[in-house]
Amino acid sequence: MRFLSWFFIWIILAGKAFAQYDTEEPDSESQHIVSEDTIQTSGVRSAEKFNIVFNRGFIVTQSSNDSVPVKGSASGTTFIGLSFNKLLSPRFAIQFQPGFSGYKFEFPAKPEKIFPTRGDTVYRYERLRFFYIDIPIGLRYNLVRDSRYRAVSFIEFGGSIGYHIASSTKRSRMVGDQEIKEKLSGAGEVNKLRVCLYIKAHYRFLGIWINSRITNVYDPNKTYFTDDGRVEKYPRLPSIEIGLSVTL
Repeated sequence: MRFLSWFFIWIILAGKAFAQYDTEEPDSESQHIVSEDTIQTSGVRSAEKFNIVFNRGFIVTQSSNDSVPVKGSASGTTFIGLSFNKLLSPRFAIQFQPGFSGYKFEFPAKPEKIFPTRGDTVYRYERLRFFYIDIPIGLRYNLVRDSRYRAVSFIEFGGSIGYHIASSTKRSRMVGDQEIKEKLSGAGEVNKLRVCLYIKAHYRFLGIWINSRITNVYDPNKTYFTDDGRVEKYPRLPSIEIGLSVTL
């Protein structure tokens, strides 16, 4: 949480600096005269060649049964990365965006719940966190530019591949009137790779981000022991999320 707090402060400061940069007058009008039916990029602002990207998604699909209940508003991906943009034309750019992702699932206590533990245990909720080095690669299409040739709106679609680096389990239970939180290292036999497809629609720096994971969170060849000693396959967790994207 402290890291995210500092990140948001830094984003605000960077945004102010970016806004100040954008209010500067261009050196000459000739720098911004570009024929859109060519691949000429001399009129594209240099700021478009590099961006800071922040995505926050929330799970919108549920598991196929109630035995693995997921709280969508508390689950999803948080991504922080840098975007290196190869301009192909005033309309198109390829974006290479290495960064870091935290992927969280929260499971509320329900009688039918069987994963990660049974719903009749002492836990009020359980959270599984998975951390990845992510590399999204996208194709950006600028829809509208203003009179000073700044991109006003754009859409972006692409895919990402992530490598799992760590995971953790957090649980909460009540002892009398006191809440006890437990934090454990690891969250089961996690699939080392996470592959996703995504699409964004932006207006200036803020946009809508839709992300779909196409790989299992857990290794499909692995099993786990339930509370009563049975051996079960890991469930397929919900994969589609929608949220906000900030590009500076």
